[in-house]
Amino acid sequence: MTRPLIYVVDDEPSIRRYLEAALHALDCDVALFGEASVCVEAVKKVRPDVVIMDWLMPGLSQGPAIAALRAVGVSRLVVCSALVVPDELERMRAEGPDDLLPKPCTLDDIEAGLRRWLR
Repeated sequence: MTRPLIYVVDDEPSIRRYLEAALHALDCDVALFGEASVCVEAVKKVRPDVVIMDWLMPGLSQGPAIAALRAVGVSRLVVCSALVVPDELERMRAEGPDDLLPKPCTLDDIEAGLRRWLR
């Protein structure tokens, strides 16, 4: 069985490193991106099984980032954010991610998410 390929997009290096370590521990291949626009270009070459993307980043972010990733064929997109107030959660859901992953997240949160995302 092949390992799932997960793209992680976050402008914070420490978050990228944490998610990379957690996903490797869960037997996933991981590619890291500090900007959504760079991830969009990478998806054109190799399509991942899942993209986990920070909600608030410099440059391409939020709804426009989701739209750009969907336009190049991303079928499973998860927003990872510390903004968990009801109004912001509603706004995030309206933009069309497949799931939301709160920050901070645990290895158990990520593992449970992978089971949902890779069905």
